[in-house]
Amino acid sequence: YELPANPKPPSSPDTHCHKQEKVNLTFATDFSGMEAPAFALRFLGIQATHKSAADTNPRSREFIQTNFPHTPIAQSFGDVITDAIKNLTFYFAGPPCQPWSPAGAKKGKHDPRADLYDQTIDRIIAAQPLIAFVENSSALATAEKGNTLRDIKHKLTQGGYQVVHATINTLSH
Repeated sequence: YELPANPKPPSSPDTHCHKQEKVNLTFATDFSGMEAPAFALRFLGIQATHKSAADTNPRSREFIQTNFPHTPIAQSFGDVITDAIKNLTFYFAGPPCQPWSPAGAKKGKHDPRADLYDQTIDRIIAAQPLIAFVENSSALATAEKGNTLRDIKHKLTQGGYQVVHATINTLSH
């Protein structure tokens, strides 16, 4: 499947009065799937260099290769060298949700996949992207009586980030 390279972005405000500087925006994705963040940036007319993608699913990697042929693609989160993605503008990740999701086993921290969430937070702190987006099941907010989310927020705050948590109904976006 190949999606259009340049979908028409929403109309932008009149900018001919202002001097615009060329800014080199960069981003990486982990647990990349169908690369929704990359397509969102493209749709919004934001030009950014896609520095890295990682996904264990071969069909996802094939899709990424087809649509982003110049992006290095790792076969797993663990194959990405954090130094290669340091100081990005944006970092997007969607670690496995099964430890918390009602559709999963809901084992929380006792599910080995929960380690990938912790490793994602560690990667954010080590790579220091300007902005990091991490998405997961809304059940994460109440997991272990809210302690899981509280620990994540604390770790990111200690790492120098201002944390904004939001639950978004995907049916309306």
